[in-house]
Amino acid sequence: MNPSVDEEGDIQTSTNTGEVEKVISDLLRGTFVTAHQYAAGFRVELSREGRPPHPFIPMVVWLTLRSSWRVGSENEWQSMLSSAPWPTLDGEVNDPMRAYALAWLAGAEITDMSLTEGGELHLVTARGKDLVLSGTDEVFEVSWIVDSPQDVPNSEYWSVVCDNAGLVCARFPRRARRAPTRASFRST
Repeated sequence: MNPSVDEEGDIQTSTNTGEVEKVISDLLRGTFVTAHQYAAGFRVELSREGRPPHPFIPMVVWLTLRSSWRVGSENEWQSMLSSAPWPTLDGEVNDPMRAYALAWLAGAEITDMSLTEGGELHLVTARGKDLVLSGTDEVFEVSWIVDSPQDVPNSEYWSVVCDNAGLVCARFPRRARRAPTRASFRST
C-alpha cells in the first residue's frame, strides 16, 4: 500500500515496513521507560527529556503490549521466568514476572530499534536488555500499539498499530516528515 493522506492533507498513513520503522524510530528513539501499568495487558510509558527531535513529535509515548513479548534473549527470558517464586497455574507466563521485567527497565533509554516484515518490534535499550514484541497473536486482534496520551500535544497525529497477523500501519503528520529548509533557519 502506498502512503495515503487525509482530506486536509495533514495526516499520512503507510504500511510500508521501512516507512513505518522510521515513524517508530522517530517516536521512540531517545525516550526513557518512565512507567508501566497493567489492565488486562501491559502498557509502557516512554518519555523524553529536553526538546523532541521535531516539534510535532510528542514528549510522551505509550507502547501497548498485547502479543507475547520478552525482555532480553529467549534464553535469558526463560531463565528469569523459571525463577518465579510461585509457579503459574496454567503454564503461561505469569504477569507478576512480566511486571518485574518491565520494572527492571525503568529509566532505560531506547537507543535503537528494528521492525521485521512480520511485525516483530525489537527495542534496544542502553541497559543491554532489549524489549522484543511479537508481531503475531492468536488471542487479541492487535499485537502491539505505539501511540500517545490524548492530553499530550500532537498526540492526534501519531499512531502505529500492528495487527495480530503482523501487518503494521503507521499514522503520522505530513509536516513532520519534511526536511527543514534554509528558510526555516532564518531569524525573524
